[in-house]
Amino acid sequence: ALGGASLLAALVAGFFLSRRLTRPILELSDAARRVGAGDLTVTLEPRSDDEVGALTRVFNRMTSELATSRERLARAERLAAWQQIARRVAHEIKNPLFPIQMSIETLKKSYDKQHPKLDEIVEESTRTVLAEVRALNRIVTEFSDFARLPTLQRAPVAPRTVLAHVASLYAQPAGQVSLRPDLPEALPEILADREQLSRALINLVKNALEAAPEVTVTLGAEAGTHEGVAGVWLEVEDDGPGMPEEVKAQVFTPYFTTKAQGTGLGLAIVERITSEHGGAVDIRSAPGQGTTVALFIPQA
Repeated sequence: ALGGASLLAALVAGFFLSRRLTRPILELSDAARRVGAGDLTVTLEPRSDDEVGALTRVFNRMTSELATSRERLARAERLAAWQQIARRVAHEIKNPLFPIQMSIETLKKSYDKQHPKLDEIVEESTRTVLAEVRALNRIVTEFSDFARLPTLQRAPVAPRTVLAHVASLYAQPAGQVSLRPDLPEALPEILADREQLSRALINLVKNALEAAPEVTVTLGAEAGTHEGVAGVWLEVEDDGPGMPEEVKAQVFTPYFTTKAQGTGLGLAIVERITSEHGGAVDIRSAPGQGTTVALFIPQA
């Protein structure tokens, strides 16, 4: 009996000792999983001064250092992003300012000398200044739009009506922008902000038309899926010059552009609008083979 009691006491003592040792280990394991998932606010209370307690303190210090490093990195990335934006804004604004300055200087010199063709110079200079002011306004508008897109107002939308609306905006010259002849009459409704989705499609059409003067653009759609989600792919296809792989890889990057004049925000806005719809963007292009950009929007 005495031996049985001793065995029982040993088992009970072993059980509590095991719990005392394993609980901190399990807590550390759980905390490590949370840190791995990105939660760097995790802290543990050391329960002892032994090796497990020391390990807990090391874990807390490591987590704190990781949090500090992440914040430092985030600040550096924000600073780099703002520096890039500042350079781009300065570059874009500087372009229109130069002809404005030249026009005003020419106008002043002509006025001071009472140039015989002063009226013509005034008219030409005014035309130049107004054109460049419009360019400045466009630049400011694009930067503002990218920084502050309105909250989506989503509702069930028929894809064909959105595409038809966009095509109608480019009715002249006839045939340059049109609906695909085999566009299905019946497509699933999508859950979308009609105005914002139209804007994304318009940006794609404008980008295609600016790529080459004689380009034709076709708008299409087909039901499909993306990562297991049902929806509709809206396509903007052009027969323009296409683009090489290195350009295609960057076209949706903010401020990237191959144009002499342009903010590089038009396609970035397209991707942002699509992403906020819970959708995706796919682009197919090659030099001499045109470009097709497809936007996936989940169905209603």
